[in-house]
Amino acid sequence: MTGGDWKPTGKKIFCQKQMAQCDQRLEQYLQQREDRSAGAHLPEEKRKERLRKRKGNKPRFDLRTGLFRMTGTDLTRSMASMS
Repeated sequence: MTGGDWKPTGKKIFCQKQMAQCDQRLEQYLQQREDRSAGAHLPEEKRKERLRKRKGNKPRFDLRTGLFRMTGTDLTRSMASMS
């Protein structure tokens, strides 16, 4: 099969729609939570492995900023230091 012949299957389209709805709900949830960042700015992401990471299942909104706003800490850095 060549690249031009590819068409998503019904199951794939269904899953993509479900993931999009989940992203929307999660984004709304994060926006409704109290801002615990105390006006702090989210540190710029400089880790090369995070910047080059595959984006296949990446949320369709800025999850990192939403989590930072809700928790007041950069959870991506907290998790990285645990491993």
